[in-house]
Amino acid sequence: MARRQPRLTKRARKAQASPSLEAGDRLRELASRHGMPNAKLHVGAIPGMPKMSDVIADWAAPLLEPLEDAPLSSFRNALSLAALIWNAATTPERTAAEVAAELVETIRGATGAVPDELGPIVEDLVASRRRDFAQDRRVVMAAEAHDHGDDRRINVVSAFTEPARASSS
Repeated sequence: MARRQPRLTKRARKAQASPSLEAGDRLRELASRHGMPNAKLHVGAIPGMPKMSDVIADWAAPLLEPLEDAPLSSFRNALSLAALIWNAATTPERTAAEVAAELVETIRGATGAVPDELGPIVEDLVASRRRDFAQDRRVVMAAEAHDHGDDRRINVVSAFTEPARASSS
């Protein structure tokens, strides 16, 4: 009697049905879902600048590293928060403490509970974004995390903000 093959998971069936997309194809698909035209999309590192996924992974390490062994959904939530902090830190008219307090209150309103240690981490990230990456005009449009065996990979779709324009008097 022949043994029955184990039933494949939905993910495994989908992988067999369509070949895996290359990283660039996944990013193009993600960018198009968020309304970014392909003509404005640059996949990979921009000459002279580090890849945004590497920047976010290093910069947000205090937020992401404690969750490396947590469920992927928790890691993705932290990555989304990191993207939100990165973008919120670009508003120079408010202090880092004000930005952090507003973000923590927004999270509290959405989830009902916020760990006590989150406020100082958010404030430190806002301050380090402004201090260490002040000249980086990129904002995060979308960020994804994927499990790849022993590690997690981050894909980030970013866009350049318009340079500040001098006001005419």
